[in-house]
Amino acid sequence: MRLRVSAGTAAMLGLRGGGGKDAPTTGYLMIGDQCPRNCAFCAQARGSLAGSGRLSRVTWPEYELADVLPALVAACRQGLLLRLCVQTVAGEDASRQLAELVPLLCDLAGVPVSASVYIRDLQSLEALLASGLQRVGLALDAATGDIYAQTKGGSFEAARELLARAAEAYPGRVSTHLIAGLGETERDLLTQLQWCLDRGILVGLFAFTPVPGTALEARRAPDLSSFRRLQAAAHLLRLGERRAEQLVFDAGGELAGMGQGMSAERLAELLGDGAAFRTSGCPGCNRPYYNERPGKVPYNYARPLGVAEAREAVGLVIGLAGQDAAANARPRNPEDEIRVERPPR
Repeated sequence: MRLRVSAGTAAMLGLRGGGGKDAPTTGYLMIGDQCPRNCAFCAQARGSLAGSGRLSRVTWPEYELADVLPALVAACRQGLLLRLCVQTVAGEDASRQLAELVPLLCDLAGVPVSASVYIRDLQSLEALLASGLQRVGLALDAATGDIYAQTKGGSFEAARELLARAAEAYPGRVSTHLIAGLGETERDLLTQLQWCLDRGILVGLFAFTPVPGTALEARRAPDLSSFRRLQAAAHLLRLGERRAEQLVFDAGGELAGMGQGMSAERLAELLGDGAAFRTSGCPGCNRPYYNERPGKVPYNYARPLGVAEAREAVGLVIGLAGQDAAANARPRNPEDEIRVERPPR
């Protein structure tokens, strides 16, 4: 069997040179090439010209499993890798390969194994979990039905129904992804995040990454300050300190406050350790450079933040403390709604 290995994982395993400052704490593998689906943001999409060796901005060189497995098992046993994660494209070939690969990884690696897959029914999910997977990711990606239809195609409600049924049937074993920057408002994304949390679904928050060769290659990545607001609010939602309906949004759906009773001191206390701004998703997953370039301030930090980094990140959101919902939920002047309009989707 041949499979792809993320460039960072391959470097830390000694399969190739290079590697970034932050090493992966999950081993990232990919099976299948050129997905039959056509997600507008994905390098593996049917209509993508990005090449089969790309996913997000990461390159994925191909190797024989026999060359990868010994190094992978050694890294897991040494505690260098805390989890293995298999990315799959849609299609029967990838499904067959996954069914063959997962038991092997589970038997030999001694760490939890996750997979991000495309399935249509609970029977498929049951078979995957029975093969040894600890968690299965069913990527929602889009925060609204309109954006789902525009970027992924198909039914948003059907995808959510399957996600909800999966989480109910297998509590604690179902994950999803949400991508910020596809044209949704901050209200849209945080409302969808709350929907997932209410059903026990683990959410990995991504920043949209424009990849050359994809349908959305010309779209800009989200503003860092907007992503910091989303991270901070998502952290409060996960902690149970706030619910999405308690947050304050302006007329354009941008986060304007964390709601009554949230002082600046309390917000700084909750965010001060920097955990809100680290990679979210499965335990042990840090996805270095998945959304960002080396040398740039990351959207998702792949490691604990330094004191100055945490202070800078908190500084982008601390002004949201103590806002009154009634004062901020209505426009301040008649031109506000025009001022906050989003770019066309």
